[in-house]
Amino acid sequence: MSEGSWLPKTWGEAIPQVFWGVLILGFGLEFCVSILDANYGRALAALVGLLAVLAVLIHQEQLRQRLLNINPNWIAAAFTLFLAAIILSPFVEAKRWPLSAWFQSRIAIIHDPPSAEDIAKATAPIQADLSAATEKLKRMTAPASEDDIAKAKASQAAEDQQKLVSLQSQYDTKLKEAQSHAAASVAPNPRQKIQMDSSKALYIARMLAEYMPSPNYRPGTGMHTTDVNWQLLIANTPDNDDIANLLVALTSTTLHAYRITPPDHSTNLDAPVIPTPPDSPGIILHGDNPLNDKLRFLLSECFIVKTTSRTLDSLNDWFKPGTGTTIVWIEIGKGSPWKDSGGCAH
Repeated sequence: MSEGSWLPKTWGEAIPQVFWGVLILGFGLEFCVSILDANYGRALAALVGLLAVLAVLIHQEQLRQRLLNINPNWIAAAFTLFLAAIILSPFVEAKRWPLSAWFQSRIAIIHDPPSAEDIAKATAPIQADLSAATEKLKRMTAPASEDDIAKAKASQAAEDQQKLVSLQSQYDTKLKEAQSHAAASVAPNPRQKIQMDSSKALYIARMLAEYMPSPNYRPGTGMHTTDVNWQLLIANTPDNDDIANLLVALTSTTLHAYRITPPDHSTNLDAPVIPTPPDSPGIILHGDNPLNDKLRFLLSECFIVKTTSRTLDSLNDWFKPGTGTTIVWIEIGKGSPWKDSGGCAH
């Protein structure tokens, strides 16, 4: 190279400059990129490599003289050890370049495109799950056969019949208990009694328990209709004891309902005064609660039913019902509350 110019003039001058320039540029760029990526360990390694290349470039004449003065036997031994180290290196067994993990984020690893067999093996588990799900969906959406429909109807009919028999038994038991209790405390009434048709009574008893929200229900408490006790305070004239017993039987068959004895104000002046039932016939439901709403709806076909929002606040103070217990005040006026309609009584 001519004096005063660093540009090479011949291939012999250009090749060394290109070689050292590529090394210096590679380490320099790696150092800059590592700093920007906040990978300071890799940046330090690149800086050390850059300084080592510069040191070799600056002192290349001294290094050349030292290498020429070294015994060739030592060079052969060192080269043999170097080959042994490469052969025994774990990178050779792993078939990867040393420190290749540092550059994986920037190296685009190109694989051969997968064959049809590779794709089939990879998607075999997914295909098996998809086939199983498809078969299950077909079985679920397939129209039921006539035999299956007949079996389902027969099973449902047997279940309904079993429920009706159970309700009939409970209704008869509750009605007998109420009648025997009334017969023991009140003299028999000479008026001819009308009894409710058993199928109608079972229907009313079953509908009382279905779809009726709890008056004490609060979201998150888990308290439902079957968790609620209903205390019935029924005030009636002696000629309507059978109607009172019927109401007790209907509500206690499927609900937790029972009749409480009205307090006697004549012997205990602190007890609340229960008004005398009116002279007009009919069932009077006092207060707004789910049980009264259902009774009004179900009994209106058979009885004269009247409603009022008037209640006795002193009842709760006197009886002190616990949590989940509601007192329902019902009056039965003088005279028969039955309507002249068929299908309810016999």
